[in-house]
Amino acid sequence: MRYALQRGYRKIRIQGDSKLVCSQVDGTWKVKHAGMAELCDKVKELKDRFVSFEINHVLREFNAEADVQANLAVNLREGAVQEVYE
Repeated sequence: MRYALQRGYRKIRIQGDSKLVCSQVDGTWKVKHAGMAELCDKVKELKDRFVSFEINHVLREFNAEADVQANLAVNLREGAVQEVYE
């Protein structure tokens, strides 16, 4: 989300394979875990900076490429972005 904002994007649609996370971000479900609450608060702050924000749950089997990208991202330092073109 920070990356998109830095590049001037004003509308964003996020797809995630965790129904829990998607529902916590959109406010449908409460956040109980303290560490998760902190992350969710950051996401909510960022989403308010977009003109349009949408988050949707996608079944894991339909989200394979995003899962690969997320696994690569966990090894990056905070704020770092690695673009891979194929």
